[in-house]
Amino acid sequence: MNTLTKLAMVAASATLLAACSQEAPAPTTEKAPAQVAQLQGQAFAWNAAPKKAEATPTILFLNEGRVAGVSGCNNMMGGFTQDGNKLTFSQLAGTMKMCTPDSMEVEKLFLANLAKVATVEMTADGGLKMLDAQGQEVMTLAKTEMPADAMPQEEKKEEAKK
Repeated sequence: MNTLTKLAMVAASATLLAACSQEAPAPTTEKAPAQVAQLQGQAFAWNAAPKKAEATPTILFLNEGRVAGVSGCNNMMGGFTQDGNKLTFSQLAGTMKMCTPDSMEVEKLFLANLAKVATVEMTADGGLKMLDAQGQEVMTLAKTEMPADAMPQEEKKEEAKK
């Protein structure tokens, strides 16, 4: 064997040994990313509230990063920002009417839950699972149609044009 052939064999052997000595990547335990929730134009209701409220807490994701709905007693409105499955609400405000104690309790819990939301996932039945920053479920909302009386005036006008 000539020197050039010996060098080629040594180089090939070294390459094979180097490749075999590398550790195999550790298996990942991460879940596949959930389907990105397309929220704009969607309405969801919290049917699992712990008490019966005068109005089912409902949220509608409107155009231009706005939300509207009913928080259990009062009408609510505000903003939302979505980046993939990350979701934040901002400047949530509502009317200030007085309702039954159960309705007020449901409303307080619903609004507190919205403040905890960090990410969302679509459920198999089209609902919306809301998770906190640690990935723990905050609440799950069912897909629904927004009640006409919960829509802001400009949304009612748009619906009437259709």
